[in-house]
Amino acid sequence: TDSVAYSFQVGVGYVDADFVNDVDDADSISGFLSHNFAWEIVEDLNFLHDATASQSFETKTELLVKANTRLRWTMIDDFFTELAWQFDYNGAPAAGTEKVDNRVFFDVGYAF
Repeated sequence: TDSVAYSFQVGVGYVDADFVNDVDDADSISGFLSHNFAWEIVEDLNFLHDATASQSFETKTELLVKANTRLRWTMIDDFFTELAWQFDYNGAPAAGTEKVDNRVFFDVGYAF
């Protein structure tokens, strides 16, 4: 409909993880899936969500997921405020780091 938009992608790619210490360098062929969703709830208030997942064909632990969910209100002309939640998952994180990262933002911006 006019108030909802959706798109997705599916594909195959090559991932090259090149670290400074050269110890954990890796490369692999991966499959990926991504989607984008936008919904105009009411005039000037939008719900937006996009996500990407990438999975190595060589090992089950090499799963990466990134998601971004936002509620955006256009205040005046092109000025907007946005409440956002960003989610990252890494199935094989670097030593000493977590598999899951969450971030919440409140932004004020200008679209041009």
